[in-house]
Amino acid sequence: MFVLIVGAGRVGSAVAKSALAAGNEVSVLDEDPLSHERLDAGQDKSWEDSGGQFTVGTALEMDALIQAGIERADVFIASTAGDNTNLVISQIAQKRFDVEKTIVLTFFIGGALAGAAGLIQGLYYNIGMWWMGYQAGLRAFTAAVLGGIGSMPGAALGGLLIGVIVLVGALTFFPALLLGPIVQGLTGHLY
Repeated sequence: MFVLIVGAGRVGSAVAKSALAAGNEVSVLDEDPLSHERLDAGQDKSWEDSGGQFTVGTALEMDALIQAGIERADVFIASTAGDNTNLVISQIAQKRFDVEKTIVLTFFIGGALAGAAGLIQGLYYNIGMWWMGYQAGLRAFTAAVLGGIGSMPGAALGGLLIGVIVLVGALTFFPALLLGPIVQGLTGHLY
């Protein structure tokens, strides 16, 4: 079976190595020539010596897709960093090149978690608005960017940093808002 994978990031390279190890013929297309290093990492032989193919090019260009072997692909996997790119190139693979099986990586999990955060916030405050998950999603995205995309420890550190910034900002500009209920609970008097 011939598998064409577009995007040699962490997901794409891991899937490519697994597919090649399972005995499939695998071609990888990526616009970054340095992403080839992920395919060689942890291998005894180079990617090409193991039987893999690597093409440098942009997935939205027909010439790059053809050079990577889309015309004979049985399976097409779109795993770039862009949802829109993944959706468009998978449609191209299906409609233009009649690839039977296409797999598209989209960032559904992030959107679902933002929605869940909005739901939890709405249940806690007993209100519901269309924008409830926006702030939590924005903070989560910022934490991921601060910590390095794809790094869970980095994202956790980024989240901790954002929490400290929010707390220091709130204590600096609105001390009565945060300290008032604490003082009232301890002393019985409003701050």
